[in-house]
Amino acid sequence: MSKSKKNLDTIAGRRINKNIYNSHHALLLPAASLINEKVIRVLADHQIQLSDEDLEPSPSQRSMEQIVDQSVLEVKQIFAEIEHTGHIPFDKIKQTILPTLCGLSKDFGLIGFMLNLQKADDYTYRHSAGVSMMAAMIGGWLNLPEAEISRLAMAGLLHDLGKLYISPTILQKPGRLDPEEYEEIKRHPQLGYDCLMRQPDVDERVALVALQHHEREDGSGYPFGIIGLKMDLMSKIVAIADVFHAMTSQRLYRKELPLYEVLRKMWLHAYGAMDPHILHCFMEKLMIFLIGCEVLLSDGRTGRIVLLNDRNPVNPLVETQAGFIDLSKEPALFIEKLMKV
Repeated sequence: MSKSKKNLDTIAGRRINKNIYNSHHALLLPAASLINEKVIRVLADHQIQLSDEDLEPSPSQRSMEQIVDQSVLEVKQIFAEIEHTGHIPFDKIKQTILPTLCGLSKDFGLIGFMLNLQKADDYTYRHSAGVSMMAAMIGGWLNLPEAEISRLAMAGLLHDLGKLYISPTILQKPGRLDPEEYEEIKRHPQLGYDCLMRQPDVDERVALVALQHHEREDGSGYPFGIIGLKMDLMSKIVAIADVFHAMTSQRLYRKELPLYEVLRKMWLHAYGAMDPHILHCFMEKLMIFLIGCEVLLSDGRTGRIVLLNDRNPVNPLVETQAGFIDLSKEPALFIEKLMKV
């Protein structure tokens, strides 16, 4: 190890970039090991100190694309393991991908992370990573305990698990599904729930999210058409993250929708279908990241978001060359798109 020592508690969440051996040259930790509580104890027991040279770059030192690609690769490997063995490696998920996604959910590079998850390639895995991160993010904004946020991240990661049992021909169809194919797709919540409940160490609330993430407050969802009072809180959170990420992502049959168009559509049409308290919190907190952004208005003028409206966050106060416009009081005028994010 380098003489430039690092306090172990300050490097939790990073990865070791080389094999670590004890004084007898026996392998203690392989390269790419994530530094968690267990690893910290091993290092402390063997009186091993690490330096920056022994570690992969921290998130602030890595490009957002690298972080996203690594997260997607880990999700892909986990899903391949589940498909091959039928076993869900919950402990492995907690030690590998979840620390990264939960860390990103704490507002680090939020917009950049979401935009890097929009690509059409490996959509299933990008979607799982995106929903996991955003569900954890919403949980944080709702001031849920850390243990609940970790459960949310796990639930978001596995919410579409049932799609492993749907024909790839249907999942990858480049056009609109016919009624029979859509009915087949609608089986995935039950299939995912059944798979999770077969696991001996399953968290039943995580399984419930897989079952309920397409249910809606007004009973218009599936597979059972239950109403909001019968939905788990985590299911309601993952439902919003699921819809948002799906709408902002490229698909084989369409391009992604612009970020602001998604926000407007969800604000206008999701009330009644989505939990209003969670949706309002999500919209308001996400809009805070956009204060200062340049925008194009629907009448062709450009401006800058300067202030949010508490009751109507997606229609903020915008400063233009001609003055300030309160979009909440101009129903015929709205933000067409963000010029820069």
